[in-house]
Amino acid sequence: MTFDLWDVKAEPITAMNGTEVGNYVLALPLGDNDVPLAFALRPWPGILRTGVPSNFYVDPTIKMIIRPNFTEEAFEVYTAVSCSLHPAVNTYSARIWNGVLTEDLVRSIPFRPHLVSQDIPRFNNVLKIGTASTIRDGSQIMCEPRESPAPGYEPIAQGNIVTTAGQIVEFGAVNDTRVWYLPQDCMWQYQLESLIGFHAYLSQIFDGQWLGSTVKYFKGSIHLR
Repeated sequence: MTFDLWDVKAEPITAMNGTEVGNYVLALPLGDNDVPLAFALRPWPGILRTGVPSNFYVDPTIKMIIRPNFTEEAFEVYTAVSCSLHPAVNTYSARIWNGVLTEDLVRSIPFRPHLVSQDIPRFNNVLKIGTASTIRDGSQIMCEPRESPAPGYEPIAQGNIVTTAGQIVEFGAVNDTRVWYLPQDCMWQYQLESLIGFHAYLSQIFDGQWLGSTVKYFKGSIHLR
């Protein structure tokens, strides 16, 4: 898995009757069909509020609103962040020296949404890529695409094929659904069941959780403490 972490913005919430709540309550959107993540600056002594979007067709994501401290000067200072996890095919180099194994990440290829084509039944393969090379019998070989079916080859859309074998990863156009055939050991897929399970795991830990603090102790979710 790879991940992205970036700052986002939480906005003041408007009450249901149309009046402004001001800077005392903040909202961070989770998804199109989700209730925004709410964080009360006053009077609730909150430190952290977390939520997970419900759409399991996208990369698993955790969103957070954080207040770092409770000094009078920084009481209403907060940070909103979003962290997404991406299934990826990683290639490592390995060496052993004096009995110690060392691994270095050579290349990381994120999965892409499986492009639907009339010639490629989608089934439950939500994410799929075809790599430009693979390891076979201990050696790196190039994955040459074919225009026609052959034993040991599987169909894949052009937009799901990695077009470079070096450290820079490039894909075909995301809307390119032309069909090619690649060797089976050059194909990688991440199925819907895996995404659902990953989302369920993160939701049980992070969705709708909070962490508060008093002078003497923390209170809230045991996972966040």
